[in-house]
Amino acid sequence: MDAAGTGDRPLVQALLQQGVDVNAGLKDGFTPLMAAATSGHPDIVRDLLSSGAQLDLRDNRGMTALMMAASMGRSDTVKALITGGADVSARNESRLAPFGGYTPLMHAAQNKDAEAVNALLGAGAAINKSALARRSVIGIN
Repeated sequence: MDAAGTGDRPLVQALLQQGVDVNAGLKDGFTPLMAAATSGHPDIVRDLLSSGAQLDLRDNRGMTALMMAASMGRSDTVKALITGGADVSARNESRLAPFGGYTPLMHAAQNKDAEAVNALLGAGAAINKSALARRSVIGIN
């Protein structure tokens, strides 16, 4: 659903009304929720979530929609995903560099997005998890 990534909310809503599969991913596992999260469209994120989009799906790099939004500096979208029930302490279990073991908090910290960091901490994100490379939130630059 390209409309989710481009921010075409009327088209997204029309497709949702027609029963489009909100969890259908591309061959790399990239879903409409991930497209909206990456592109920073919190209203579309909310529309997709209210239509059954799953928050815990991962792409082939092990990234969730929340991780993607946090890594792209999309603090409003991060907040929408948190409100929708996203796991704020999920860990990217992929062994692929450079983000193996990163949590949404680590992605937000690396992006220097204080608003997203504060939202994640306020939602109870685990601050003492370390990445696979033994890096913690404080050690990410």
